[in-house]
Amino acid sequence: MKKGFLISIIAICALVFLVSTLGWEFTKYVMVRDINANLNRAQVASNAEDMYRFLSKLKTNMEFYGMTEGYSILIFQTPNNDMGEIYLAVVRSQERIGELLTLDTSTETGKLTYDTRLDDVRGTLRELEIPALSFWWIHNFLGWLMIIGTCISSIVGLAAMILLALRFNFPF
Repeated sequence: MKKGFLISIIAICALVFLVSTLGWEFTKYVMVRDINANLNRAQVASNAEDMYRFLSKLKTNMEFYGMTEGYSILIFQTPNNDMGEIYLAVVRSQERIGELLTLDTSTETGKLTYDTRLDDVRGTLRELEIPALSFWWIHNFLGWLMIIGTCISSIVGLAAMILLALRFNFPF
């Protein structure tokens, strides 16, 4: 094999690896922005209106990405990675906060009920983990393409570098 051909293979593999890695990072950013950030903001919201707004965004984004059913993992599926159950928890939390919006807080009992229920939903959201990124990778063709592209380019690139080193006596 010629030296230029092997270097070209290495360059192509490096480019595929770079594009796959950038795709991974962009996807991670989008999932954190659209799913996890809204969950976190809802959890730390200081009043029911803000919490309801962030939960509405979270619910809308989960529906947009198809996170209303299915699992976020291929093997060892449990209720912890069942997106249908997670989506249901988000919907029920939003409904509970919706009830708080109509609660009369002019009395001491009303204020106490409001604070208790708000804190209860906040605790539920604190324990809720949404594996959005792994769900996206499993249920999206582009995710599989990036994974396969990264693996193949790594293996072929490494093989080409080893051949280049052996063929042209590059020191290791």
